[in-house]
Amino acid sequence: MAATLEDFWRLVYDYKCSTIIMLKDMSTANKTAAKYWPDSGMITYGFITVKCLNTESQDLFRTQKFQVMHQDHQEPVIVNHLTFEAFLGDDEDLPRMLDFIQSTGNITSGPTVIHCLNGVGVSAVYVTVKAQIQRLEKEGACDVYLAVQQLRRKNVKFMLSQDNYILCLKLLRCYLNNQHDYSVIY
Repeated sequence: MAATLEDFWRLVYDYKCSTIIMLKDMSTANKTAAKYWPDSGMITYGFITVKCLNTESQDLFRTQKFQVMHQDHQEPVIVNHLTFEAFLGDDEDLPRMLDFIQSTGNITSGPTVIHCLNGVGVSAVYVTVKAQIQRLEKEGACDVYLAVQQLRRKNVKFMLSQDNYILCLKLLRCYLNNQHDYSVIY
C-alpha cells in the first residue's frame, strides 16, 4: 500500500477534495494498511507534500487539517481529515456512529474521500446510511435494498457482508426512532 500514497494524495489534490473521512482507527489495522498522513510537520510523497496544520480530538472523531501542495503548482488544497474511532460494533455504539454520519454533513463542502480498511465494509455502510437519511429528509421514505443494489452495479464488491447490511438497517432504525412522519421500506 505504501507504493500508492503519492497516487492517493494526487487524487486528493487533483479533485480538490475538501474532506477525507477515515472510518477505522489505524491502531487496529492489518499490516497491509499504510498510514498516509503526518501527525505533525510534513511528509512528501513524490511531487506532493502534505503538511499537518492542526489536530483536534472530539467526542466522536479526531479532526486534522492538512495543506496539500504539488511542487509544480502554486495553489495548495486544504483538507479536513476526520477519523471516526468510536464504533466498536456493539448496538450501544449505534447512536455515536449515527451522530458521526449526520455531523459530517455539515463539515464537507467539496468532494469527499470516504474509506475504511478494506474499502467495502464500514465505508459502504456510511455511504448507504448517509444517502438514505438524505432521501428520508427529502422524500419521507427510503429503500436500503434498492440503494445497495444500485451501488453494487457500480462496484460489485460494495457491501459484501450481511452484517454490514444489517448495520445499515439498525442505524436507519436508530435515526427513525428520533424522527416523525417517515415510512421505511426494508
